[in-house]
Amino acid sequence: MGWEFIGLGNYWRALTDSQVRLSIGRTLYLAGVGIGLGIPLALAFALILNRPFPLRGLVRGLLIIPWVVPGSVQGLLWGRIFDPHGYGALNGLLLQFGLIDKAIPWLLMPQRALFLIALANLWATIPMMTLLYLAGLQSIPSELHEAAAVDGAGWWARFRYITFPLLLPITLINLILKTIDAFALFDLVFVLTGGGPARATEVIGYHLYKQAFSNLEYGYAAALAWLIALANMALAYLYSRLTRPETIGT
Repeated sequence: MGWEFIGLGNYWRALTDSQVRLSIGRTLYLAGVGIGLGIPLALAFALILNRPFPLRGLVRGLLIIPWVVPGSVQGLLWGRIFDPHGYGALNGLLLQFGLIDKAIPWLLMPQRALFLIALANLWATIPMMTLLYLAGLQSIPSELHEAAAVDGAGWWARFRYITFPLLLPITLINLILKTIDAFALFDLVFVLTGGGPARATEVIGYHLYKQAFSNLEYGYAAALAWLIALANMALAYLYSRLTRPETIGT
């Protein structure tokens, strides 16, 4: 059996495949939730951890734990939390407090499953973003804040005109890393939902896995991987434009 050269056929197929478009849409939703909720939370946590309080060093050390837990273990952990039966941690807690009268099949509901995946992924990625922001905060000279306070600037003014602009490079890094993480997400989806229900959580990383290792279409999967890489590069360029101080107006 001979080989057939198809040129750019696999790329055209990926660009016109409706399932690819749907998977990318879910992935962008995942990235949107991660960015919209994750970056403000990470910045808030970093601001708290940058202030002195008892056992601050211990809290900083514990913060890193969710990030270093392997994705498959995260999937098992959140699987027990979202278990559809009464002994699932979330259902058990809600039943105990009388907030629900029967167990809810969290991950079997297409309209909620992807959001729950996003929240589980957020739990794992917020520590990394927080540590980056914390490093950025500690690099800001304290003299800037002291001088602004002497001039009568309040906390919000100092944050808006000193802290936030100087953290824009860190924000750019977090935007890029969170987007790449969303496009590369596989293990959490594989363990928790397997792409279901009704493909509601089949993000592009899981779709790519299926094409390569279930359908054995390695050429098509490779072309799709290249397109994903190009999409990440384009988004990184867009983020770099949007996070310029003159664009934000700080």
